[in-house]
Amino acid sequence: MAAGFDAAAATWEAARGDYRRPVLADALARGGPFRPGRAVEIASGTGLLTPLIREVWPAVVAVDLSRGMLARSAARHRVQADAARLPLADGSVAAVVIGDGPLFASETARVMAQGAVLVWANALGPGAPFFVPTDTLIEAMTAATGRPWDAAESQAHWGSWAALRPA
Repeated sequence: MAAGFDAAAATWEAARGDYRRPVLADALARGGPFRPGRAVEIASGTGLLTPLIREVWPAVVAVDLSRGMLARSAARHRVQADAARLPLADGSVAAVVIGDGPLFASETARVMAQGAVLVWANALGPGAPFFVPTDTLIEAMTAATGRPWDAAESQAHWGSWAALRPA
């Protein structure tokens, strides 16, 4: 999988920039309030969405499986890692932001600090590869943590978003 994304890195933003940003921008504008702290961006790719995240959380750790994608990112803190095993301390982030990427609920919950938020954005809606309905996200986070979760959600442009927090 990493090799495929490495090969796609050179043209990634040109093919995706116009439709991915508006959905996350809407989530960050309307999904709060958000507490300050550090954010981790899962499946950060070339950093296309990182500037939006940095407007809310100035300290962003960009995590991606692909070295080729990360090499094109302007993120200050870049980590090549599998999101199923994040190299971050327990309870170390105020936000986990996933834009069109996979959710590993247990790992996401592990790195989230008390009062943290999971921001999920899907730029193309139900037909997209990583689309997950909000109810399924809530169920996954509830199962991973053993406590109920709630979400604010909306449609935006062609996609959808949810901001999830423990209930």
